[in-house]
Amino acid sequence: MTHGRMSAVGRGEQEPDIEGIKVGAYALRRPLRRRTWRRPATPHPCPPTASRSQGRAERICDDLRPVRVELHDDAFGLRSAWSALFADDPEATPFLAPGAWLRHWVGDARPWVLTVHDAGALVGLAPLVLRRRGPLRTLLPLGYHVGNYWDVLAQPERRQEVNLAVARELDRRRGAWDAMALDTLPRSSLLPSELSRAGLRVRARGSRPYPGVALPGSFDEYLAGLHRRRRADLRRRLRPLDRGEIELVEVQDPAALDRVVGAWQELRERWWLARAKELNADHNRPEFAAFLRRMLRELVPAGRAVAWELRRAEQLLGVSLNLRDDRTFYFWLSGFHPDAARLGPGKVVIAEGIRRSIAAGLGYFDFMVGAEPYKYDFGAVDRHVPRILVGSGTARSDATLAGVLVTERLRADEAVRAHAARVAL
Repeated sequence: MTHGRMSAVGRGEQEPDIEGIKVGAYALRRPLRRRTWRRPATPHPCPPTASRSQGRAERICDDLRPVRVELHDDAFGLRSAWSALFADDPEATPFLAPGAWLRHWVGDARPWVLTVHDAGALVGLAPLVLRRRGPLRTLLPLGYHVGNYWDVLAQPERRQEVNLAVARELDRRRGAWDAMALDTLPRSSLLPSELSRAGLRVRARGSRPYPGVALPGSFDEYLAGLHRRRRADLRRRLRPLDRGEIELVEVQDPAALDRVVGAWQELRERWWLARAKELNADHNRPEFAAFLRRMLRELVPAGRAVAWELRRAEQLLGVSLNLRDDRTFYFWLSGFHPDAARLGPGKVVIAEGIRRSIAAGLGYFDFMVGAEPYKYDFGAVDRHVPRILVGSGTARSDATLAGVLVTERLRADEAVRAHAARVAL
């Protein structure tokens, strides 16, 4: 969740600006040097000469088996197998669950899903979409509007093999796409290295902070790690909750979940207006509410989403919609009644969320993308998620990548100049 201005639907970050770049944009800046580039040969992952004496990489390679990769533009038919693979992958975040993400966030793009099979069994899946803007064809993660994390799903023991198979299929189909923007890969993802290994052009675009808290064994231990004033403030904020004056109620009934989404939209708008901040207009759209309702109906029963109501007797003070898995709590979307401002409802919900996460044995409380100051009041430390741009190696792809990188550099320079001007004032 972010409390700052959000330019993408659920993330607080600008979506990848690929199609807005003219193919010849780089030439406006300086001529593109002519050079001859030959696609590097990409050896089979298990060459005949590999042996166990050649090191760990070769030992992994010895275990790989031939797989088959397929492209699907109708991902709804994959839902059953996708669900099974999602359940089997311990690294999968709730943002990779099938269902609501696909139904509501394909938009004007079309599904472009790569599946990896071994003897008929699904062992990997890369859920992408292909979006066209004029002549440019861009691959983006499925759910990129709202997803804070994306990666290739895989059977754990086949993860390296699956990522390499996906990368090689992308290379084999390089004539079908011009650029691939990946801004939400976890740091542990194997995909960037396998894309390079397959001969694709991988360009770094910096990183974005994802603040979070590594959770200790007890809430008292967590509080002890905070600054004395922060610790005293959180204890004061939790006091009305501990005395029963207010309640944080978990909502699970499907009909009640639908009602909660409507209340969240109303409270979020009122909360932001009362604080004179600009609300992301997408959050008021009926399509976004429909997405949230379907997502909660699918993920709450599976234990992958949590819907809370903050109440004082019969008065609804706030709603908080979040995600979770077996390791992490993902703090996402909240809205509060302006009359509850003196209670510090956001602090109450976050502190209680951390307390409940520790009690449930989770190891991490993830504030996700954005460096809003309030996150660090809770002891959050940044994890930096890399942003990469991938090219297929065609002339049009090279021009696209060059244009995007130059434009982003110009925007960064402009931001620095604007900040310097504000400081000077």
